[in-house]
Amino acid sequence: MPDMNAQEIWAEVVERVKDRTISPSLWNALEQARGVTVEDGLLVVGFSSADMPLRGHLASGEHKNTIDKAISEVARRPLSIRLIEGTSLADWENAKSREAAAEATREAALRRKQQEVRAGKSWEVVMEQVSRQYAKLPMRQLPQVRARYLQDAIVMVSEAIDTMFPQGEVMDELAERSLARVIEKVAALVEIPASEVALYLLRYRGELK
Repeated sequence: MPDMNAQEIWAEVVERVKDRTISPSLWNALEQARGVTVEDGLLVVGFSSADMPLRGHLASGEHKNTIDKAISEVARRPLSIRLIEGTSLADWENAKSREAAAEATREAALRRKQQEVRAGKSWEVVMEQVSRQYAKLPMRQLPQVRARYLQDAIVMVSEAIDTMFPQGEVMDELAERSLARVIEKVAALVEIPASEVALYLLRYRGELK
């Protein structure tokens, strides 16, 4: 028996589901829908824009299992329904393009979130390092001891920047704010303005003359 096309499969599915259910609203939705294509284990079924409100009858858990079972029986292979707006192959291609774009956006957002988490943890480590370094200093109340600590802290923070942003990679806003918090922590420990610590750091890194 030759493979049935999407329209033929859907026409038979509509009849089988109507035989198995008593729901005039579902029957109407089934009849208004159109088989579009079969692709990747899916029977793509579409509604015109005017009929899209009927989509919910086919998508509901109450009916979807019945519809999927009927589809697989008619097609004689496992298939599940995929509902779209539109009734042509072009509409299906457009739907796939929109989904691909949405997925790319989601993946980019996830990568950004993961980067933010990693960066946040990295800066937390730097914050902990500068705090521990200060805490173990003997006679840290003396200005010369604090000055030596400040010099060491500047080196420590600069090395952290080079590790997280190699080859001159530009820091984003999140990183700049995280760096600022570390600078403010060092400044509080040595009791000087944060802008002064930032100035020492930028000069050490050769970013200021």
